[in-house]
Amino acid sequence: MALKALMLEHAFGSVESVVFTVGELNLRSQRAVLKLGAVLEGPTSAGGAPHLRFRLSRAAYSARKQQ
Repeated sequence: MALKALMLEHAFGSVESVVFTVGELNLRSQRAVLKLGAVLEGPTSAGGAPHLRFRLSRAAYSARKQQ
């Protein structure tokens, strides 16, 4: 199992959703997070730089995993 999947499985053992903060220009990471089933919540700032916030719910992750 990939490291990302292991971390998400562990997280979803205790929480209903996981938040990803991705650089506004980091299109590769944005696509990867969307591929997991996350949804864009909107813009945010991290370290003074523009970022986007994505949320992945346990249900969305489970549904995507079974496809």
